Amino acid sequence: MPRRLPNLNQLRAFEATARHLSFKDAASELFVTQAAISHHVKALELDFGHQLFQRHGREISLTEEARRFVADITPALDQIAEATATLKSKGLTGTLKLSMAGFLADRVVRPRLAEFKALYPELQLEFSYSRDIVDFSTVEIDAAVIYGEGTRKGLASIVICNERVPVCSSSLMEGLELPVSAEQIARLPLATTKGHTTGWLDWFSAAGIDDTSSLNFIEFETGGHTLDFATTGDGVALVADFPLIQHELSTGALVIINPLTITRDYGIYLFFPETQNPDPKILAFADWLKSVAAQIQAG
Repeated sequence: MPRRLPNLNQLRAFEATARHLSFKDAASELFVTQAAISHHVKALELDFGHQLFQRHGREISLTEEARRFVADITPALDQIAEATATLKSKGLTGTLKLSMAGFLADRVVRPRLAEFKALYPELQLEFSYSRDIVDFSTVEIDAAVIYGEGTRKGLASIVICNERVPVCSSSLMEGLELPVSAEQIARLPLATTKGHTTGWLDWFSAAGIDDTSSLNFIEFETGGHTLDFATTGDGVALVADFPLIQHELSTGALVIINPLTITRDYGIYLFFPETQNPDPKILAFADWLKSVAAQIQAG
């Protein structure tokens, strides 16, 4: 008997949207427009005869039927993706030239090169250190990993991690129990970069706290300084760059004190020149780095 399968493009669009609870992030992952994601989801809902998402203004949530469905299909899609990656890895050869901050390369990528090489034994990685986007027209670089906004003119991007959670030093946890409530966090010093308090405001809004007039923001020039402030036990920082604080999380120097996450445009992204056919080497590296970030976040 032939398999009765839904349209796979529609299925991928639905599953990606269900994981991110965001049409925008699903579109970024699948290299299509938000309109295309919305069209695929609506077509799948029509095919199933069931609503899959509930819309709450800009926010979306899964219906109970969709929650059960995605729990069933995600492992199957993961298995297909793993089998595909295994098959593709046998054909991935050559060199991938990457630009990224030295801190990210030395803390996250280089210590795991053996893991990457086990997946892609014929693919070589070359690194150039830079905190900024390179000019791809003048520099022989295939892709750049950058912390910042996820949109740059003329460039495609893949989000590596942009979900923010509050962290602080274990020394600040005295008298508190995990998870620390949003009300308790609101009474602590909140580290932020100058002029960028909206991240915290969005986080408290997601936590159900509307009155933010008494929040105590401590502003710094850079994100690194906000992390230093949190690590020394002076306050709480809202971070998305999990790969960069793996050591602090693993040693307990920093603790995720509330699991509520928000998604922001700022985060770690992989950029490369826009094209209809992205280089499979770039996609393979991006998938691997995303999996590393997810493992670090999960602890």
